Amino acid sequence: MRRNLHLANPSTLKSQSTVTLEEVLNCSDLQEFVKYYAKQRLNKLQKGSVKGFIKENNQLRDLGIIDETMQNEIEKSLQIRHLYSHRNGIVDEKFLQYFPGSFALNAEHQMSIDEVLDKMDFLCDVVNQIDAAAVKKYKLAISK
Repeated sequence: MRRNLHLANPSTLKSQSTVTLEEVLNCSDLQEFVKYYAKQRLNKLQKGSVKGFIKENNQLRDLGIIDETMQNEIEKSLQIRHLYSHRNGIVDEKFLQYFPGSFALNAEHQMSIDEVLDKMDFLCDVVNQIDAAAVKKYKLAISK
């Protein structure tokens, strides 16, 4: 969705960020550069924290969908995902920063199927709210 927003409205890419001349010249025209830069911005933002992502993302922040409580819940969900993806579910110091006093260091993190589904439902709801607000605000076409 984010990349589609940039492609539909390239002015959303405006920022004080710098690009190299090589990056510009590697693209055959402005449209190709917009696609390239939109992808680069998305990749960069995907690697940071939720709060950093929203802080740097004016379009998302201006939709007014994600409040601080929601940000914290999204961040916790992503930390659980990172724990399973990168540490095979073994609790480390970084994870404990998001869940102080809730788990033991080097212990295996476990979740019930109901807990996993609750997290997924929450994240799907957030995505749907963002999509609906972006479609409305930026007058995006809905593809099926």
